[in-house]
Amino acid sequence: MSDSDFAAAVFKDGENGLCGVPDVKKVVFYANSPGGWTVARELDFDFAGHTSRLCEMRARLVELILELNDPACKASALAAAAFPGISRDVLSRAGFTLYELESFDEGVLDGILENDGKGEDLSEEVAPSEPFERESGSGEYFLDMRLALNAHPELTSKKMLRPFLDTAKFVSLKVVCDHLPPWLPPELKLRKLSWDSEDLRDGVVVAIFPGEA
Repeated sequence: MSDSDFAAAVFKDGENGLCGVPDVKKVVFYANSPGGWTVARELDFDFAGHTSRLCEMRARLVELILELNDPACKASALAAAAFPGISRDVLSRAGFTLYELESFDEGVLDGILENDGKGEDLSEEVAPSEPFERESGSGEYFLDMRLALNAHPELTSKKMLRPFLDTAKFVSLKVVCDHLPPWLPPELKLRKLSWDSEDLRDGVVVAIFPGEA
């Protein structure tokens, strides 16, 4: 890919400021050309009504990926204030280089172009091997165990979850699995934790909470 083919998509809120993926109102595509950076496309896009359930958020992210891959202006890099929860996993796995920025002006695009394919090492975090906090201080943790097991075949569901359950203080923990691990319900009962589950098209999401139901 030549420099002139490179485009970066920037996530902006309703006031045209840089924002995290779930808060996006507009995606602005910046294309590199001999005359400098130009706005090649502006896409109105938001996640309203799609953030309460994991499967809905994932489905909306797939719709976003289709837009980002539009042949008329295909983005290689994505810039946002944050890529929380499954947005990081889904967008990284789709092949985009992710950049988390504190603020945005067009001057940072030269650096993004120079480091195209490297990003801020977010691609190395596509499949974390332990639950991670969705937003700092929220107490809400998440783990896609399917991705984790694929990326870390030496681990098991017990090795991923037991250390977390032994030490972490959390408000909620959501785990996406191919199936409900048979050891998990009795383990949670022994630990006096409550839980429920919801079937997905390709698996199940287990929600775990402190305190017995």
